Amino acid sequence: MNFDLTEDQRAIEDAARAFALAELAPRSARWDEEGGLDRAVLEAAAGLGFAGLY
Repeated sequence: MNFDLTEDQRAIEDAARAFALAELAPRSARWDEEGGLDRAVLEAAAGLGFAGLY
């Protein structure tokens, strides 16, 4: 069985990593202190398909 990622899966992984480094990491300490997230960042994640919230 081959567990290597496909090209599409690698592209998603790269996009998620780039988003996390650019948008989440710089704000994470403040969010921990304040106990919340910025709505705009959550909307940006959703726009990329990374916020499968119900």
